[in-house]
Amino acid sequence: MEHNTDNFLDFIIKIKNNSLLPFDDLVLFYFMMKEASFYDFALLEYMLFHIETNISNGDTLTENVALVLNDIKCDAVLYGKKNESKVLDRVNEILSSHSSIERLKENDAIATYINNIISRKSVDEKEHWYKLISECRGLSQAKITKKFYFNIEDITNNIGLISYKNTLINIIDHLLNVKVIDDEFVYVSKENINIIRGFIYSSIFIMDDDIIVLIEKFALKCFNKIRNRGFLSLALANSCLYALSESKMLMGVSSLSYLNVMVKDKNVQKKIELYLLELASFHNVSVYDIEEISVPDYGLSIL
Repeated sequence: MEHNTDNFLDFIIKIKNNSLLPFDDLVLFYFMMKEASFYDFALLEYMLFHIETNISNGDTLTENVALVLNDIKCDAVLYGKKNESKVLDRVNEILSSHSSIERLKENDAIATYINNIISRKSVDEKEHWYKLISECRGLSQAKITKKFYFNIEDITNNIGLISYKNTLINIIDHLLNVKVIDDEFVYVSKENINIIRGFIYSSIFIMDDDIIVLIEKFALKCFNKIRNRGFLSLALANSCLYALSESKMLMGVSSLSYLNVMVKDKNVQKKIELYLLELASFHNVSVYDIEEISVPDYGLSIL
C-alpha cells in the first residue's frame, strides 16, 4: 500500500492543530505511520486524543479502530522503552471502556487461523474469547499467578467447557500441522506467544487423556531443533511441561517421563525431573514408582 507523502504531512498538520479527524482517516493515518516506521510517541498521543474525542462526541468505536488499538499494543515498545507502559495504559483504558475486541497480531503462521475461528463464534462467546486473549496477553515470564488461573477458569466456564475444549483441540491440531520451512519462518510471533502460552495453561481445566496426548505432541514439536536457531519454541514447550505437571494426572506423568527420554537436552531433562519429583510427592509415591508409570516403549529419539 502506497500513500502520498503530502497526504501524510497534511494528516500530521491537522492532528497537531486539533482539527478533529473521523475514525476512517485516523485508521488511514495510523497505517501511513506504520508503513513509514514512524513511531513518534507525541504524535501517537495526538492520535489517541482524537479517538477519545470522537468517542466523547458520541461516535461508537469501530472494529477497525479497535484493531488499530490492539496493533498499537503489540508495537508499544517501538514508541520508546520509557513510553511503553504509557502507551499500554492509555490504549487499554480506551479498549476497556469502549471495546472488547481482542485479536492476535497476524504476523505469524497461526494468528489468522485463530482469529478466524473466534470470529465465527456467537456474539456472547466471542466476548469471552476476547477476554481470554486479553488475560493471556498480559502474562509475564514469571511464575503463573493464582489470580491468572482464577480469571481464566471463570472465562473458560463462561465459554463452556465443551466448546472451549473443541476449539482448543482445533488450535493445537493446527499448530501441530504447520510446517516449519526454515530458520526464518515465524511460527508464533513474540506478540502472540503469551496468548498461546495462556491457552496451554488453561488446558488444565479441561484436561483429559486426549488433551494430554495433544500437549505431549505439541511439546515435542516445540522441542524440535531448527538449524541456526535452536528449539522451535522453548517458551511454548515449557508451557506444555507445566500444564502436564499441573494436571496431576497419571497420564500426564507418563507424558513427562516420555518427554524426559525423547528430548536430549540436560536443562530440559532437569526441569522434567523436578516436575516428576513434585508429582511423586503429590501421589505419595517414590520417584522410581512414578517413573514406572511411564510409557514402557519409548522408541528412538528423533531430536
